[in-house]
Amino acid sequence: MKKTIIAMLVFAFVAFGVFIVFGLNPPTPTVKAEGKEIAVGQGSYCWNRIIHTRCVDMIAPQDLITHYELKQVKVSPGAVINIDFLFNPKAGTLSVTQWNPDGESIVVPVNGDKITLPKEAGTYIYDLSATWSRGSSSYVFVVEVR
Repeated sequence: MKKTIIAMLVFAFVAFGVFIVFGLNPPTPTVKAEGKEIAVGQGSYCWNRIIHTRCVDMIAPQDLITHYELKQVKVSPGAVINIDFLFNPKAGTLSVTQWNPDGESIVVPVNGDKITLPKEAGTYIYDLSATWSRGSSSYVFVVEVR
């Protein structure tokens, strides 16, 4: 009986810890291209926490790259980027916007959890956003196609 109570307490403690760690902020994606991990910066988000909802409005994607000191990763023209979340967003909510050096943006087609980079050389900033049952969030990263 004592072992059962201890096991239940340990389980409850671990479950609570996991909820706290993974429940306070939006999940951060792992972004990779050609086997290289690409650093990602947190953008604007609204997230339902344990007691309240927290909404944070961040600066423009181009400025976030500087703010987080994100380094551009060199990738091949037409490379495929994989976007992976520990907790998958709601179906159909992952969207990606590409910003070119001139400050112009285009919406990039998302195929599942993948996007294809341009064939033209240059530095491109990407702003991705997604929605979960607990809220929504955006993220930025930068690549150099060469």
